[in-house]
Amino acid sequence: MLTTRARLDRLYQDKTIDVTEMRRRKLAIFGQLHTEYLEIRQHWRGDSRYDRAFAKPWNNALISTNGTPLLQLRVARGGHCQ
Repeated sequence: MLTTRARLDRLYQDKTIDVTEMRRRKLAIFGQLHTEYLEIRQHWRGDSRYDRAFAKPWNNALISTNGTPLLQLRVARGGHCQ
């Protein structure tokens, strides 16, 4: 989540691109988040508590409200939380 937030922050600070390009890049960043989640999810041994959240399209509001400490801890540990 934190990496995605940082990517979005850099995107929004870039004043050299137009709105269409910004939207395209934003969709790509959210796509990258989903891909990274699926990669990490493989290590969770059946824990599916975040699957429903990642089944829906992401947006700025979800990023700001779903950066949970547990998920951040799991990501920091390469997908493992003990």
